[in-house]
Amino acid sequence: MCVDWFKSYLADTRQVVKVKSPHTAQMIFCRWGALKHGVPQGSFLGPLLFIIYINDLLLRIHSVSEPILFADDTSALI
Repeated sequence: MCVDWFKSYLADTRQVVKVKSPHTAQMIFCRWGALKHGVPQGSFLGPLLFIIYINDLLLRIHSVSEPILFADDTSALI
């Protein structure tokens, strides 16, 4: 049941970017697009999933790269 909940949260996710014009009250929207990787910005599950999946990353890739972890972002220098 828990796995189904995570799947439904991560599957078929879409996003749109909204920009407010600086000179008018008009909002400019891009087209909706599929979110193929990651979790939506500002999501409540984002930090939890990051901790779950990042927990053993340092042990697994340390011999081939130098991981850099900051808040909810990760980079690997190879």
